[in-house]
Amino acid sequence: MSSTLARGSALGLGLGLALTLFVLGARADGRVSVEDRARIERALLAIDSRPPAAFWASLGERGRLGLFDILDDTASPRALRRRAVLALAHFPGAASEARLVRLASLASEDPIVSRFALRALLELDAPSALASVERALEDARVEVREGAVLTLARLRERGRVEPSRARASLEALRRRERDVGVREAIDRALTR
Repeated sequence: MSSTLARGSALGLGLGLALTLFVLGARADGRVSVEDRARIERALLAIDSRPPAAFWASLGERGRLGLFDILDDTASPRALRRRAVLALAHFPGAASEARLVRLASLASEDPIVSRFALRALLELDAPSALASVERALEDARVEVREGAVLTLARLRERGRVEPSRARASLEALRRRERDVGVREAIDRALTR
């Protein structure tokens, strides 16, 4: 009888957890619900504006999980993935930071997603932002190098990197950079 009662209690706890997850919009496997993902996609693809911070705050952890889900789905439209990476800046913490660092350095990733990952690390004020930017200055993709230059200049402006260190990195890149657009970005950053 006690084992039947224990099984019944466990079943009740399991159903209670499932109901709680359903109400909150999260699935037991840690993924976001279809409804929440659709809501996030609609907000990200709105033409007139970016979703405000209050939107992301209202979603809480479901928002971060939804953005992760979109970023993991390489079949998602580029515009959606690009906006999703920028939106991760609304979710400080180790999980978001680790995802952004990976996206910034992944050679097979869309270069604009990688570039936006650097910007999101800056907005998060992530401890790994400078190291990610310094690695990105060596990236084979032009868009990523240019984004790294712009992010390094912003880190310097915000006092997150010593001006002399930023200048040395930019000047070293300038000497070996072949792309005109990246060189122009370096020149602008050096005169700021």
